[in-house]
Amino acid sequence: MPEFVNIPTYTKVFHHEPYAAISPSRPELSTKGKNVVITGGGGEIGAAIALSFAQSGASNIALLGRTEATLLKSKQTINATYPETTVHIITADVAGEASVTAALSKFASVAGKKLDILVANAAVLPDPGTLLGTESSLWWSGFEINVRGQFNLVRAFVPLAEKNATIMNVTSSVAQFPFVPGSSSYHGSKLAGVKIFDYLHFENPELRVLQFHPGVVQSSMSQKSFDTGIPRPTMDTPSLPGAFAVWCASAESESLRGKFLWANWDVEELKEKADAIQGQLTFGLLGWP
Repeated sequence: MPEFVNIPTYTKVFHHEPYAAISPSRPELSTKGKNVVITGGGGEIGAAIALSFAQSGASNIALLGRTEATLLKSKQTINATYPETTVHIITADVAGEASVTAALSKFASVAGKKLDILVANAAVLPDPGTLLGTESSLWWSGFEINVRGQFNLVRAFVPLAEKNATIMNVTSSVAQFPFVPGSSSYHGSKLAGVKIFDYLHFENPELRVLQFHPGVVQSSMSQKSFDTGIPRPTMDTPSLPGAFAVWCASAESESLRGKFLWANWDVEELKEKADAIQGQLTFGLLGWP
């Protein structure tokens, strides 16, 4: 089994499904009255995150994506269980600056107040290939969504947001690994995306910026990885990153601003490690300083 599959866990308890401390039904995690934007809202993880925010009481949720049919499916699931949450479907391509700016402006106008929470979840996994052997436009496609898209998204969101808004980057643990066969485009773009949110955190300390690996959820993207021969680990339920995102939007995550987390890590342990964490869970040169 490749070394990158055996990465150690930061907390002793490693979760594969939601648990009491991150339950969106906890009053302490309530998002009642909040306006939430979720990109990639038609995918398995985006849909689960949206459902969790509806469970926590969000007033308005905007689901952004390129495919209306999958967004509508997510909306219908939420409406069936949490009809008090208004779900807005907005087709947009985050790689297009004008498209994402118009989408968020439309949502803010309809919602009637500033925006509170952004979950940057849209991503693309390019076909695997070597750095020298991949056709250039296919290789750069990873950067169009995973880097340019994130750049466009935060620049469109922040002017429409509350001063203390929460911004989450749903990224990938691949950014932590030294080498994943065939993944130079995905790996490089996800690592670059992490640095975008690092800078957003340092340049705008009033914002609560967090980044997290959502776990390994069965999806079209994860299946694409498995089809290349990457071993299938113990799988995580989509509701795990969903509930974890709601917890990240709460005051309980305050000590973790600017950090890179895994949705699998136990939040009670993370809170206990608050002092130690201040010098950890960021990206730098391994072994130095």
